Amino acid sequence: MAQGSIHQHGSDVRDERSKELKDVFELFSTDKDKKRLMPGDLEVVLRCVGIKQSDRDGLERKLKDESGGDDSPIEFRTFEAMVGDMLESGGPQESEILEAFKVFDREGNGYISAAELKHLLVGMPDDLDEGEIESRIQDQFVDGDGLINYQEFVRAINEMASSKQ
Repeated sequence: MAQGSIHQHGSDVRDERSKELKDVFELFSTDKDKKRLMPGDLEVVLRCVGIKQSDRDGLERKLKDESGGDDSPIEFRTFEAMVGDMLESGGPQESEILEAFKVFDREGNGYISAAELKHLLVGMPDDLDEGEIESRIQDQFVDGDGLINYQEFVRAINEMASSKQ
């Protein structure tokens, strides 16, 4: 495949995503020009475009701050730039996830217990039940001491997510 066609495909994907974002934005926009979104509608719009609950709060706060506060309408260009970036990046970066895991790394050695990870994952809004989570953790990530190297875990999860895109 030629370099130009790779660039074109990326451009096509961005154009399609921009159109989808605009369609959802306009569906919930209540102003006559369909160019602004009220902050109260933001959570449902973010859910509609596929932003996970764990990412919605921070993104919602950034959008409101960028637009001038909690009561200020959000313009499409601001919405598109921030939401598009998050969708393109796939959510939080590996370094952010690793920092979150460090909270549970009591010994500071790069490991957390399988029980702690299971507890964290059971509370997340995914389609996996407790048994599936435990099975996946035990089968793939637990060492002989019942510990998980969370750097390896995060890399594996990111690789799985990348392969699905």
